Amino acid sequence: MNSQPLLSICIPIYNRLDYLNRMLNRFLEDKDLFEEDIHLYISDNCSDEDLQSCCERFKQQGLSLIYHRNAVNIGPDKNFEWCFQNAKGKYIWLLGSDDVPVKGLLRKIISKLKEDEYGLFHLYRTEDRELFRKQIFPNDMATTVSFWFTFISVNIFNSKVLPEICYEHYRETCLLQVPIYLTACYGSCRNAIFYLKEIFETDCDWLNNGGYNFYEVFVKNYLSIWKEFCIQRSISHSVFRAIQKDIFISYIHPNNIRLLAQRNGIRKGMTGRNGLYVDHAWSYLFEFYGDKWYFYKSLLPLSYRYLRNWVGRIIRKQ
Repeated sequence: MNSQPLLSICIPIYNRLDYLNRMLNRFLEDKDLFEEDIHLYISDNCSDEDLQSCCERFKQQGLSLIYHRNAVNIGPDKNFEWCFQNAKGKYIWLLGSDDVPVKGLLRKIISKLKEDEYGLFHLYRTEDRELFRKQIFPNDMATTVSFWFTFISVNIFNSKVLPEICYEHYRETCLLQVPIYLTACYGSCRNAIFYLKEIFETDCDWLNNGGYNFYEVFVKNYLSIWKEFCIQRSISHSVFRAIQKDIFISYIHPNNIRLLAQRNGIRKGMTGRNGLYVDHAWSYLFEFYGDKWYFYKSLLPLSYRYLRNWVGRIIRKQ
């Protein structure tokens, strides 16, 4: 392999042995790419399952990879940080351990990365034809990517931005990747979006993605990072407001109905699905959306859910 490979694929993982096996089987189909263009780094966050033996088996089949195991579980943000600090590629792709790329995707990505130099390279799923756009200015890139800045597996960034990142400042946010993607996006006018009909295999392990406060992460932490970039990076308030509205309509509002209308979520601070906490949900929502008309409009169906659940409980008691 060259002194600096084109792309580092970093997989922070805890358990999910079956997904790792599927992931490495897919990579094995393109193992020649891992000899020159791709550096594969797997950071095991002290799993209960034997991921090392799985990795060794694929190494014996000719797949070039580096396996690392943390002595203790250091949490997701610090495991992401470990990946960033040990990645060697010109570009870094932090890939979710349950996001198995579809057949042929790696070769398409490598081909496009070789065409030019980019700040942020985003994978965008579309029902339309495959399309590649590059030389996208930061504000256009930011408003298109929007809340997908939070999703690690669809963003590839230029590693030259890493010295600018203060990891300690963003630890415990569950969004350590977001300021890195934003720095890459706003540090270049050569961002790119690859529109694809298929990116990952359809099944994933989202039911086990939990253990954090949904509203603290996706309202307080996410929008606070954007506010900080507005001050430090001269991101306009109009862009911030567009991001703020889009994540609410596309992601937060649907989850308000799913999470806050559940009886257990109200009573215990945790939903019955995914182990997502909802403590202080309303205070975070009013802090960041209390002056937005669309927030109050969104309360109408939520109020109906509350009323329906309340009436249902009365009927069941009779």
